[in-house]
Amino acid sequence: MNINNKTLATLISALLITSTLALTASAETQDYMAQLTTTNDGTATYLNHTVHGPVIHLNASGVADTDPNKGTIIITLPENTTLGDIESLKWSVYTLTGYPPHADLKLDLDDDGSIDETLVFEYAYQPYTGPDYLYNGTPGTPYGHYDPSAQGSFYNPQYETWVNTFQNSTTENETGIITGASVAWQASDLPGPYTGGYFGTLDEFKAGNVTIIGDTTPSPVNASAEVLEIRIEVDNWIGASEAYVKDIDLNDETIIEPSTPNLAILEPSKTSYHVGNVPLEIEVWAVFGIDAVTYNIEDSNGTWIYSSNQTYTEAINITGLDPDLYTLHVWASNNLGIMTSATTEFTVYETQLTVQVSPETLNLSSNGNWITVKIQLPEGRHANGYNISKIRLTVNGESFSPVWGKNEGESVMLKFDRAEIQDTLDEGEYTVTITGETPEGDSFEETDILKVINPGKGKIKAAQKSSRNGRGPNNQDHIPPGHQDNPGKGRNKGKGKGRGNQ
Repeated sequence: MNINNKTLATLISALLITSTLALTASAETQDYMAQLTTTNDGTATYLNHTVHGPVIHLNASGVADTDPNKGTIIITLPENTTLGDIESLKWSVYTLTGYPPHADLKLDLDDDGSIDETLVFEYAYQPYTGPDYLYNGTPGTPYGHYDPSAQGSFYNPQYETWVNTFQNSTTENETGIITGASVAWQASDLPGPYTGGYFGTLDEFKAGNVTIIGDTTPSPVNASAEVLEIRIEVDNWIGASEAYVKDIDLNDETIIEPSTPNLAILEPSKTSYHVGNVPLEIEVWAVFGIDAVTYNIEDSNGTWIYSSNQTYTEAINITGLDPDLYTLHVWASNNLGIMTSATTEFTVYETQLTVQVSPETLNLSSNGNWITVKIQLPEGRHANGYNISKIRLTVNGESFSPVWGKNEGESVMLKFDRAEIQDTLDEGEYTVTITGETPEGDSFEETDILKVINPGKGKIKAAQKSSRNGRGPNNQDHIPPGHQDNPGKGRNKGKGKGRGNQ
């Protein structure tokens, strides 16, 4: 690959990562990103094979001398991954023709974020049998899989059978995975062990013990070298080659597989929302990057809210939905063209409540015991689930809790201690504010007007009223802490003497 192609691949990788981060707040926590690239007329594509299922198809036609081609999987590793962190590398391969895929570890030796060196792991030179790295045998005597006389047959790999990594049969266990004992060479200029090249096992490179063949000059590569990328590719150095690849494992963890994007609907997370306040937040991530995320909403009649699917780029609030049951549909596709979808249901309801305070006119001289509040819900909304203990009446800057409350059909009935409230009031007109929380967790705030009169100018203080009998209604459904369990059973036997006085 020339410098221009390397630069282009790096730019594309950066764009993929940036695009993914724009779609989900958690994408930066994912460890690996990947892309498929080609050189010249090479092929690197996702294929949902009729027999083998989802695979990556790599192909390099022609001959490198006249038409150098490559098909490559580029895996970008987490920042600060070093050669010392690489314990094993494995993939499943189905070689169709030519030479099996090899692996390149792209290294940064000076911490500038650019590729300085490459460690190459090839099928031909595995397994390493030592003690020397130069081929000193004669034709017919192999070095690993390498035999000069077998170059025309690509060193006899296993064709049209799924094997692991560099196996030439399913029974060849030592070549099924790259480990510290696997042979690599530094740089990819020439194939095979050659005088003047750096060759050694992965463990020897980590230890810094590798020197030039035929010399004592040490390799600059050691365990501290940062590994920027892993590339698994086919080329046509020997001849046209083609293979399927899947299930790439690093350190015994599957990091790359041609699968659907990870998609989650974070919002809406509740089952119900009031009109004009439906949040939308989608989390999506894919190792090969995200191509597009779209959504639409379907009402209870099967009608789509939007005439065409909407593109999702960031969290928003959905507005304009009338009260109804809705289904949110989300679709996401990655850069391989693999699509997935998710749905969730939610209800939009009308939250406009009406509040009626009784009496409408409060006579400070009367003997009434209660201020009654009725909260009327919209049609079709049941009062079950309204937490009476969270409802408050606020007037003239003072807040009061209900003494009694009951959920009745489409309304909530409440009783407040009249003596406590009117002790804070003088003649005049007041705005009474009723606040609370719906069963869905949304707050509400509604108001009514209360007129206060005192025709006899004999305002009764709370201290005077505390001695009255019949302080509570008889059939009580809710008694906040601190109130007696059997109100209304004083000397008047719960008959509520004076309860009709307004």
